[in-house]
Amino acid sequence: MLKKFVMKWLNIPEPVKPISDENIEKAAGLLFPPLEDFESPTGEAFVVDRSIDTNLEAILQDIQDGQIDEVTVENLKACIATVITVRELFDIAESIKDQSHYLLVDKPRTE
Repeated sequence: MLKKFVMKWLNIPEPVKPISDENIEKAAGLLFPPLEDFESPTGEAFVVDRSIDTNLEAILQDIQDGQIDEVTVENLKACIATVITVRELFDIAESIKDQSHYLLVDKPRTE
């Protein structure tokens, strides 16, 4: 506890915890799973992409088109759950500080 206080007082960032290769692979598999090949009952071949980025792009398109239905909401919930799982794998789930009264959410940084 004293070490944390001194580090904070001296404005020294806490060391970053190393992430195991196993957890990196798990996260990559959750965020970007391999494409799945299927065949429709009529014999047409198609591919299902379950990656987080394409799901979020599809959700955004639904929102922009005003087509928000139960499937859109469930896909968004699944994306959020996936990101939370990855955050837990990386052990970087931060909590709101005791002195904070509320949390502001802003767009993610891209760099």
